[in-house]
Amino acid sequence: QGALAGSESQQIAQDDIGIESVHVDKTGKDINAVVTIKNNAPAKNTSQLTVKITNVDTNATSTCNKTVDVPTGSNKAVVGCAFATLADGTYALKASIVPQECEACYNSSKASDSISTLFAVGQSGLVKQCAPFTTERLK
Repeated sequence: QGALAGSESQQIAQDDIGIESVHVDKTGKDINAVVTIKNNAPAKNTSQLTVKITNVDTNATSTCNKTVDVPTGSNKAVVGCAFATLADGTYALKASIVPQECEACYNSSKASDSISTLFAVGQSGLVKQCAPFTTERLK
């Protein structure tokens, strides 16, 4: 993905539960962090999801916490966390889960329990307006 794509994905192993993907939907200065949790374990899992965003310039943070029921059998739960009226800047987003522990609630790879990405607010892809260029002087 691009440096400020606002999305990231990863594979979830067999007999594992983890965050398969995250992407940021932006509307003006509001964002919705959409997290997909995939459960390849044989039992339903109730996980604690935390989405934390940090303004990389000011270190200001905002956090969203949710309890998510993730069905079994390679099923997914898609959860949104809304953050409103963000200041302009570049943000680091980290989503993480703490899966339920039970006999058939496998979590074979803790590495997939979190995922991170970057996104920008109030910046059009960081493209800057430059002075007009002319080749007139080269004629």
